Formats: sequence, structure tokens, C-alpha cells
Amino acid sequence: MSEKAGEVRALEKAADKLKQQVGEVLHNGAFLQISRQFAPELIEIFGLNVSCYEELRKALKNFFRESGKLEVMRSHVQQVSDLESEIDQKQAELTRSVFGSNQELAMKIHFCQLLSLVCSLSDKSEDIGEELEAIAMRVVI
Repeated sequence: MSEKAGEVRALEKAADKLKQQVGEVLHNGAFLQISRQFAPELIEIFGLNVSCYEELRKALKNFFRESGKLEVMRSHVQQVSDLESEIDQKQAELTRSVFGSNQELAMKIHFCQLLSLVCSLSDKSEDIGEELEAIAMRVVI
């Protein structure tokens, strides 16, 4: 069990690093230069990423509770996966909108690179959630 606890602690560290990366993206000055035209969509994607991370934290916390149930943890991990899929769809829609706009090409490319970085946060959350489920299954077995 101590090996599994070490794996889960490593997942917690990865989740904390993910939180730090979110902060770094939010403080990136390039976002301040992006046209307000895309602000509502971008804010929605940020919100979904935060929700995705929050669900991951709930799954991790549930795993460590003595009274925690695997079904509850799995429910949070499933929510992470659902949110990640929604974020991917919204990223694709926003990317199409950006490249269809009259912004300068360099600005479009830069914006979409930053958007990709933001959306990679939900991908990492999903990866961590899947690994948490795998650890939980090994603990049960």
C-alpha cells in the first residue's frame, strides 16, 4: 500500500504543478493584447479549465478519505473527462473563429498557441484522473 500512496502523492504534486501553470497562463501579458472580440469565449474556456481542475482535486481528496468511496472518486474523474471533451470542442470552435477574423496573422497564431496551452491544462487533469483511477484499481485488487 505504501507504494500506491507514493504514486498518489506524486499525482497530488502533479495537480499542484497544474495549478501553478494555470496561474502562469493567466498572468501572461499576451492575453491582454488579444482582441476583446474573443474575450467571452476565452473566459468560458478558462472557467471550464478551473472546473476541470476542481473536479480533479475532489477526486484526489475523496481517494484519501477513509470513508471515501471509489464510486464517488470515479464520478469526479468522469466529470474531468467530460469537461475536457467540452473544452476540446470549444477550443476548436474558438480557433476557427480566430482564424476567420480580420486580426493580423501573427496575432492569430500567438493567440491560438496560448489557447492551446490553456487547453492543455484540462488534458493534464484528465491524464492525472485516469492515473488516479488506475491506482485505485490496483489498491482494490
